[in-house]
Amino acid sequence: MVARLERALQDPSQTLDAGTSLFKTAVALKAHLKSPFDPANHGVTLPYREVEDEYLKLLAASLLERRGQPLVTAARTVFVELAERKETSGPDFAAAREVLLTHFAEVNEFNVDWLLNSYGNYLQDPRLIPALEQILQTQHDRNFASTRAAVLNQLARINSAGVRSRLVAEICGDNPTLLQVARHLPFESLPETDDCLTRKIHAAADLSKTPNLNLQWATEFAARFATPAVFDDLLALYLKSGSTWDK
Repeated sequence: MVARLERALQDPSQTLDAGTSLFKTAVALKAHLKSPFDPANHGVTLPYREVEDEYLKLLAASLLERRGQPLVTAARTVFVELAERKETSGPDFAAAREVLLTHFAEVNEFNVDWLLNSYGNYLQDPRLIPALEQILQTQHDRNFASTRAAVLNQLARINSAGVRSRLVAEICGDNPTLLQVARHLPFESLPETDDCLTRKIHAAADLSKTPNLNLQWATEFAARFATPAVFDDLLALYLKSGSTWDK
């Protein structure tokens, strides 16, 4: 069984989908094979790290032979495993990172926000910009709002000036998941959002007799990005209707 899994890992046509068991199962079985269960010694340490090293080198060596999803998923596996270990200075990590930078448009859409949120600090490269902008242009499904937020955050890391107008559009639009990364964005304020956020808060306050997420989101965005120019107007609104707002 271990031999079959090892052949699968080396097969250049084999994909390694994120979260599936091929890599981890192969590592676990090989580690147990190297240190069989001994009922007299329950405290034996299995050689997981040693086996992982072996299989990661196999995957890294196979990258040149791979194409399409087998290439992208193998590179992602090597990249993530080595990033988790903080082993990011070697040639295997560099090769995997290069594949992700040049093939990011082929990364499965369900993995984009996870990769950027968890490992985006290793992917701060201008070559990523076209793929990220393509995601913003084509992915408008509300179920992927967190993906858009992660993409905008990554674009801001790479080129803060170039992403400013996109951030304003997203804040003035309807993507509250951007609040998840708002503290990381490199802008103390965005004056361009003053008018739209004031309008949103006024509109939401009219419906504030029941818990109103739109009011919560709009005020959070205002707290983070608006300027003192909105103060008098929002204070007047609060004095008029704030008693009906939730905490």
